[in-house]
Amino acid sequence: MENMETRDPDTDAGEMAFAAALAGRAQRFEYALVNDAGEVRHAWVHYVPDRHDDRVVGLFVLVSNITDFKKAELRLQALNEQLVAARDRAE
Repeated sequence: MENMETRDPDTDAGEMAFAAALAGRAQRFEYALVNDAGEVRHAWVHYVPDRHDDRVVGLFVLVSNITDFKKAELRLQALNEQLVAARDRAE
C-alpha cells in the first residue's frame, strides 16, 4: 500500500498527470511508491482520456510494475560510475 502522507496533490506528478488527463491530454510517466514495509516500487503509468463526442467522460489507466527494470537500470548506472572512477584512478 502506498504511503499517502508523503504525497502533496499540488506537486505530486501522479496528481498533476491525472488532472491533465481529465482535461483531455494523455499522460505517461514513471512513478515511485513506497509500501508500508518501506520498499520502493516503480511503476510506468498511462492515463488515456475516454472521450465521447467532445467530452472526456473518464480515463483508461494502465499501470505496469517496472521495479525489476528500474533496479537493473540503477545497478547499471552504479557499475558505470565505478568503471569511470577506476579508469580515472588508472590514468
